[in-house]
Amino acid sequence: MSALEGTFSDGTTSGSWEGSLPYTLYGGGDCAHSTSTGTATTTAIKVIAPGTFCESDIFMIPDPTPVYSKMEFTLCGFPGSGVLPDAIYAKAYNCASSDCSDCDESPEFFGYITKSSITAAYESADACFGWTTQSSSSNNSIAAVFDSYQNQRFNADIATLEEIQAYWGVVIDNSCVGPYMEESRSSAALVSGSNLSIFTTVAIAYGLIRALI
Repeated sequence: MSALEGTFSDGTTSGSWEGSLPYTLYGGGDCAHSTSTGTATTTAIKVIAPGTFCESDIFMIPDPTPVYSKMEFTLCGFPGSGVLPDAIYAKAYNCASSDCSDCDESPEFFGYITKSSITAAYESADACFGWTTQSSSSNNSIAAVFDSYQNQRFNADIATLEEIQAYWGVVIDNSCVGPYMEESRSSAALVSGSNLSIFTTVAIAYGLIRALI
């Protein structure tokens, strides 16, 4: 059972979520035809500033290992370049503390997720969704090359769609993702009689993003 803070009538949350969302990571390409690169479980996400979140995950590497990450959603839309797409862009920082008060100064990850991918992640519990990221040699700048790929799929036998949407709801209601996805929100799937708002992945609780690092 998850713990929701400030639950709204449409199922989203004002600032935090706690629960258990297990997922599997894959390389580039469709999840059904790719080799798994790891498994993990997202256990919590909370707002620490507008557009910035602290997420807790447990990675099997190979034993259960807690991982704490700070996620910043930096842009939702076109980045002003004719090459990069209209998408949701985010950076992730590795943290030593569970409240993300002690994090690396430089991001370990910079990537984007498209509207179609994040919509699929929200509307289906077993959707395969992913991020396009910069290689580790990049300088985490919007001008750098985005040339790496990572897909993710929640374990739908355990992670219910209602739980997934409650998790994404924290991000939607506290970042640029909400206004950006407004059109999709109006047509979100019905869950337990509630028309829940739309987000991935994402992407970024950020469980999927930190898992890419």
